[in-house]
Amino acid sequence: MKKIFLCICIFNTFILYSFQWPVKNMEVISTFAEKRGDHYHSGIDIGGGEQNVVSVSDGRVVFIHEEDSPLSDIPCGMGSFIVIEHERSLKTTYSHLKRGSVVKNREIVTRGEKIGVIGDTGASRGQQLHFEVVDGELNQIVNPLKLLSENNDKTRPVVKKIALKNSESEIRVLSGREKVKTGLYRLTAQVYDVCGNVDYFCPTAPYSISVYLNGEQVIEIKYDTLIREGGRVVLAGNSSSVEEFYIGPEEWTIDIGEINLIPGTIRLEISVKDFAGNETIRDRLLTVFR
Repeated sequence: MKKIFLCICIFNTFILYSFQWPVKNMEVISTFAEKRGDHYHSGIDIGGGEQNVVSVSDGRVVFIHEEDSPLSDIPCGMGSFIVIEHERSLKTTYSHLKRGSVVKNREIVTRGEKIGVIGDTGASRGQQLHFEVVDGELNQIVNPLKLLSENNDKTRPVVKKIALKNSESEIRVLSGREKVKTGLYRLTAQVYDVCGNVDYFCPTAPYSISVYLNGEQVIEIKYDTLIREGGRVVLAGNSSSVEEFYIGPEEWTIDIGEINLIPGTIRLEISVKDFAGNETIRDRLLTVFR
């Protein structure tokens, strides 16, 4: 694979780094910051069946766990996994590996070197690789797609059931031209991407959500990093816990944020992009009265 260098800015810190994909068949079936019960998904999941897993860059092996080993009482659902540390204190974790496939007795690994095989150990949903990146310097969990070359995704995200919720928690779904009373509202919508690497319906989290009122951007959400804030793990830049962000009851319904509607005619526009740049735009025309 051609080596691609990416210059990334995460909270005013630039990272010049490039990872190769950990597998050859890049079927991304789950993306960063999706809801996983009571927490955000901290990486990406890759399917594609049983295949070799390689180190994404040169590094040092810092931890190995084999399911059903003497340390199998470790309280996690990662199954057999390996953790590798790279430059800039970036650590990558490769989980749910096939039992017995994890390399052992090796302290240093090189880019592209085999470290295991995709399996279904731990709390996996079939054969898959959970791939995670942690920035030790900034103490953040990073969206792995920021450090990997692009995959061949051509599908656009889905945006539907756009609604406003007032201070009394009354919800009004916006279907087109609407008359709305002035005031502060929580903007909600059902938002998800559609995995373009598989031939079945596989909803995933998008990469960014932007909201515009009459062409002026008032909200921007990026699924870049997860941080610990006030004892909670939140989506950085949004400061929402998973329970505050994913509000249901329908799956993939999220609280996008607060908007202030003042009297007049307002064009509300929501733009959602996936990491490949595929974009979906939905708009509503609002007549706001006192």
